[in-house]
Amino acid sequence: MGFFDIFRSPIRKVATLIDNFLSSTEDDLSQLDPEILKKAYRENFFIKAIVNISASFLFSELPSIEAEDEEAQEILNEIWADNHELLISTARDSSLCGNSYIFVGYNNGIDLISLFPGKVSIKPNPLDLRNYEKVIITHRLPLELGGEEIRQELTKDCIRLFRNGKLTEIRPNRIKEIPIVHIAYERFNGELYGTGDINEALYKVIKAYEDIIEAARKNIKYHGTPIPVIETEDTQSLEKQIKEGKWTSQKALVLPSGSKAYFLESQRPFGELKDFLQTLFYNIVVLSETPEFLFGSHTPSSWASVKEQLHPIIRKTKRRQLIWKEALQKANRLILKTLEVYEGKKFSSYKTTVQVPEPSKKDLEAVVRSVAQLVGSGIISPEEGREVVKDLLPEIVQAEQSDYNPDKNWNESEK
Repeated sequence: MGFFDIFRSPIRKVATLIDNFLSSTEDDLSQLDPEILKKAYRENFFIKAIVNISASFLFSELPSIEAEDEEAQEILNEIWADNHELLISTARDSSLCGNSYIFVGYNNGIDLISLFPGKVSIKPNPLDLRNYEKVIITHRLPLELGGEEIRQELTKDCIRLFRNGKLTEIRPNRIKEIPIVHIAYERFNGELYGTGDINEALYKVIKAYEDIIEAARKNIKYHGTPIPVIETEDTQSLEKQIKEGKWTSQKALVLPSGSKAYFLESQRPFGELKDFLQTLFYNIVVLSETPEFLFGSHTPSSWASVKEQLHPIIRKTKRRQLIWKEALQKANRLILKTLEVYEGKKFSSYKTTVQVPEPSKKDLEAVVRSVAQLVGSGIISPEEGREVVKDLLPEIVQAEQSDYNPDKNWNESEK
């Protein structure tokens, strides 16, 4: 199955579980197929870049937790520091699929597990889609390893374990709350699942880009290996020379008088493909809210518009941070409840506040660091680097151009 076939496959599906018991509802219970999205992530450089950039902007730095209970605050900050990679991988799933899940368990201590969206199904309360009655986690081994299916059904009262469809274990849910945190992006009212950076519109544009890239590759290959055409009445003499190996690309053929030879080349201009690719590229930039220079573009226009291009991804990151703040507050509550049940701890409150770093600060630092490396490597001149930094941190350039001399002022104050 080629990459283009992915886009011909249905990418939005409805889980069988919820389709059966809510067939007449007007609520939207569909989601983009996580398995198709995962395959696209592995095969397409644009999708991988967009997803990774989005996740890295969100959790390049750890969030900090403030709690009314001092012991709880210390415990929670330590737990999230130990699970920084889990936050990044979960943010990647959210960016790709629009949904991600964190399971809060206990195994000689708090055990946080990131669940891929394709393994999770939700049965919501018909009166309130955000109130989950049941969450089902399904794991299937490959056939070569036995093909066993393990399914967990989690409710507020108990947790049931099934092996190949047979109920094997029932244990009470001691925290009386489903220990799953669902992070959903771009979820409208009446929708159960979210939509991430890779939506249907972006799929179509990326498909068109891939089609044009393939057409350009064939065009270049065709022009690089033109087909020789020889028009002559003495075809027997020509075929004899070719069969005897007397003609190669470095040798000339002896042709009868009146014969004509030329190369068959495509008349389709490559410039049109290039212009179309540029148009599609900027559509990808706009739809994904990802600055073009983060894709590795080094054109002068990109450097000139660094400041303007940062705004969309900063706004997107801030939207996502609001979602994550709420999700991490729920995760904190589940963690503290679990510690009380399994370790006997007592906390005065489960209430926490999540602080996330401003995306603009780290973005500016990353850009300025990149500019410094480009200047140091001689790729761009110091003047060009100053022009880029001037838009982002004008106070640096102003200080550089002023007559202010801190050493002189210090010496004068000493006297």
